Amino acid sequence: MQVERLADLIATAGRPPKLAYVVPNSQNPGSTTMSLAWRGLLLDLAGRHGFLILEDDPYGLLYFDRPSPPSRGSIPAAIPSASGSSPDFLP
Repeated sequence: MQVERLADLIATAGRPPKLAYVVPNSQNPGSTTMSLAWRGLLLDLAGRHGFLILEDDPYGLLYFDRPSPPSRGSIPAAIPSASGSSPDFLP
């Protein structure tokens, strides 16, 4: 997800999304991890525009060379989450 573009997309559409689905850690196919700055921006936008964030984090614990990024539980916002259930929702 290109979080930096989300504010412009909301302004262009004239309304926010109802839900943002994100895979913040080791997202396929490039194994990218969303930075803490982008996570903070996403939380800020969700708070300002009133949409939910669904975090699917199947790879959040698979860090061998560095500590895992903070979990959603350590961020002061209610975010529904799933761990590896994307095939259940999006076959």
